[in-house]
Amino acid sequence: MGDVERRLKRVSFTIDVLPTLFTTNSHLPYYVNIMEGIPFGAKIIGAFIDHDRRVISLVLSHDSFDFVPEGKIIPELFITVERINKSNG
Repeated sequence: MGDVERRLKRVSFTIDVLPTLFTTNSHLPYYVNIMEGIPFGAKIIGAFIDHDRRVISLVLSHDSFDFVPEGKIIPELFITVERINKSNG
């Protein structure tokens, strides 16, 4: 891999969040607003499922990420999500 390809972060989420991500907003009692997320243009270059923990991890590549040497742990990218109840908004 070249330097650009080794500029990596990892995003992890529980399998239980998938219904929320894929349910039409009109059927949910709240809106989901992504406050801080994956940078525009990031590429998913890998995906892993940890069945014991029920976690999916995506490996992302983007020019803004720090270089990760081969064999080192890929740092986590934390996503900030705001949940807004429809009755409030």
